[in-house]
Amino acid sequence: MNHSTARRLDRNSLTEFALLAVIAFGNFLLVARSRDTTPALILIAVALVILIASKNVRMVRVPLLVPLALFLVSGWLSIAVSYDTAASWKKFWLLCGGVALYLVIASLETQWTRAAVVWGLLLFCAGAALYFVTQHDFAREPAKLGIVNQIGLALHRLTPQFGLHVPHANVFAGILLLGLPFGIGASWDAIRRRAYLAAIASLLITLWITFGLAMTTSRGAMLSFGIVIFMGVLMWLALRLAKRAQLSPNVALAVLINFALAALILFFVIGGSAARALINTLLGSANGVPRSEIFQQSFHLGQDVSFTGIGLDTFALNYASYTLLIDVLFLPHAHNVYLQVWIEQGLLGIVAFAWWILAFYVWVWRGREGMSWLALAGIASVTLMLLHGVVDVLFYFSRVAPLMFIPFGLAVSVLNDSPAPQPILSSMRARLVMAGAFVTLIALSALFIFARRTELVAQWDANRGAARQAQIELPQYHFSDRILRIVRGQVNLDPAIELFEQALARDPNNRVANLRLGIIELDRGDFDAAIQHIETAHRADPTNRAAAKALGYAYVWTGKLDEAVKLLRAIDEAPIELQTAAGVWGQKKEPALAQNAVTVIERLKKK
Repeated sequence: MNHSTARRLDRNSLTEFALLAVIAFGNFLLVARSRDTTPALILIAVALVILIASKNVRMVRVPLLVPLALFLVSGWLSIAVSYDTAASWKKFWLLCGGVALYLVIASLETQWTRAAVVWGLLLFCAGAALYFVTQHDFAREPAKLGIVNQIGLALHRLTPQFGLHVPHANVFAGILLLGLPFGIGASWDAIRRRAYLAAIASLLITLWITFGLAMTTSRGAMLSFGIVIFMGVLMWLALRLAKRAQLSPNVALAVLINFALAALILFFVIGGSAARALINTLLGSANGVPRSEIFQQSFHLGQDVSFTGIGLDTFALNYASYTLLIDVLFLPHAHNVYLQVWIEQGLLGIVAFAWWILAFYVWVWRGREGMSWLALAGIASVTLMLLHGVVDVLFYFSRVAPLMFIPFGLAVSVLNDSPAPQPILSSMRARLVMAGAFVTLIALSALFIFARRTELVAQWDANRGAARQAQIELPQYHFSDRILRIVRGQVNLDPAIELFEQALARDPNNRVANLRLGIIELDRGDFDAAIQHIETAHRADPTNRAAAKALGYAYVWTGKLDEAVKLLRAIDEAPIELQTAAGVWGQKKEPALAQNAVTVIERLKKK
């Protein structure tokens, strides 16, 4: 290496270190939620300007730029339908900071700066593990395993308690799982290079992170780790067998994907109800509710606002108010990151999210010739995060959202230095087949939209009505003196009602418009109109919990007690809510309605 090359590398390293420092501090200010986000955004903007100026054309060629930009655009658009724009803006800036962090890391060219990112992540994870095992209250929130809980209680007694906020164990599990592959990879690389001091340091940190992860007893994290190891072994075997059979790696990948899909189908076909029960056991529960049930209920909320979403960071009150029909917050998120993105950012958001993920895996597969331990660690970290996201919403929901962009950036940074990417479709015939499949998909989608255009336009109106209703009602909510049934008698819901009626004029069976209108009428005391709308909604989707619950209450107030009992048996909170309602009707001098509630309570208790 000549002196001019060395000087250029040193200059690049210094520039990249400065970029990392600026972007990291800007994101730290965003995560810390300082009073004014302006300094954080200025720092992030300065980092991006320096990045563009120093990298020039290379920065424009950073992979995943288009889906990430679309993802941010969908987040920005969702703010327009949010009932709490302040909260939505805070989350939007966190996502912007994360994307900017990705751009800086993905553009790194020197090993020193990549190592700085890795060690920064490992030290952060080690600190998170230390904070969790010493500050988590294992007496109030015990671990799932007795021996782990005993260790946690002992550590809790032996360490000073600072009384600061301690996030849920699953959040820590996600953070530690993100860094674990880099710890394993760094340890292996240091041992391979015989850099024993670095090996000891990385091994100790990796073991500590592993201990912290074990202390969280996160079922989702452990299951994700096992799946990634299993998938990695299968991929290694498939590539070796393909090489022996003189087949291309693309063929090996296709065979592996088809094998996995066939095995999954056979699992559910042969396993039947036992397979579904096993899946439910693996998924576990949250707040005593099976995750499969939470997914179904969250999906129904997503259907209400399928096009636009409800706005960033507004899930909890929307879910409680319009899916569970309760007056208190119950769950902070949908426990599934894919549902959460769709619910918050709408159709454009989930399409951009899926494109981002697919584009990442296509990119790393094409760049496999330049694969190194760091790229493998990045891919493993991303995969662990996405698998864990099936059962929990971690980074997307958390204040540390920018962290989720780091493994993407590190993997892309390494593979940017690889030889020319390998084509996914190597033959002209394969490309023509793929092009034909794409054209067919577009044609079928256009045909579906044309055939269902009336229902889709009605759903668009219902979506707008649902978003407008939340914007009118939810800012007025306050427990317990201004719950929604009180608010609905005080605010002007005409803008939302007009949109619901517009939707029903196009599609009288639209579930969203019928249910939302029926619930408004129910709370305003127009029981006959409410029953008409809610019955239509219930027929359209008998699995919808909100429709079943609202219809059950409508039957109570109209004296159809047998029908009410059948519907309300599945609603755990019904006896308590009916007891409250009986007291309210008694105060309003409506003894018949109060007696209906008491009668249904007595019959529900006999189940």
